[in-house]
Order: sequence, then structure tokens, then C-alpha cells
Amino acid sequence: MISEFLDFGINSILFQRGIYPENVFMPKKQYGLTVYMSEDEELRKYLDTVLAQARSWIEKGQLVQIVLVVLNSETEETLERWAFDIEKGEKFEEGTSGKKVELDHKTMQKGVKEVVKQIVSTSTVMFQIKAAFWVTGNFKT
Repeated sequence: MISEFLDFGINSILFQRGIYPENVFMPKKQYGLTVYMSEDEELRKYLDTVLAQARSWIEKGQLVQIVLVVLNSETEETLERWAFDIEKGEKFEEGTSGKKVELDHKTMQKGVKEVVKQIVSTSTVMFQIKAAFWVTGNFKT
């Protein structure tokens, strides 16, 4: 569920900041919200790989933050950094039955809505950029 949340956030940034053309994004209704998700094959493959690895690290309690770094595509200068903190609380811990306990639908909807709202409000005051991006993580030491 956390990796799905990250996927929504990353796609929202890529869409809102114009890092990928609008025509590669399709609206998807999820958690009572409309989010724009990429249908670009190469981008999807990259994000799926990154998020699968992130999911593994999150489950092991190793990953504490995912950072989306936006770079100038010509100079590779860092233009923006979007950090997603990973907080592993009771709702993400192993339950006594050994099964993972996940966020309920309402909590997930609220979280996605807050993140998308923040991304949209930030993007409306920023200029469109010609950029590339990469995703990195910060780990427990």
C-alpha cells in the first residue's frame, strides 16, 4: 500500500511539473480521487522496478525516505527534490497473526488527497521545466 501511495505521488509530480508530456498520462480514479498515472512503457518499467525494490526495503524496515530528484536535462543540475518520508508505525507492523496490517481505505484516501493537493498547489506557483528525474532512497543506519 505504501508503494502504491509513492506511485501516485511520483506520477503526480511528473505530471504537474510537466516533466513528461501530458499525453502519456491517463486519469485514474482511485480512493475517490482522480490521479494521473503514466502509461509510458519505459517510465512504467522504471517506476515498477524502483517501487518493487522500495517495497522490499520498507517491509524490512530499512528505508526511511524516498526522494524524487528533478534535474536540468541539459546540465544535470538538481532543480528540485521531493522527499517522501516513510514512517513505519503500528499500522504497518506485522500483526500478531503474522499478516501485514494495512491502512484502511479512508486513511489512504486522505493521505493521497493531501499529497496530491500539496503537489498541485506547489506546482501552480512554479514554472514549467525541461527536466529529467531519478529516484533515490535514504536508509536507516
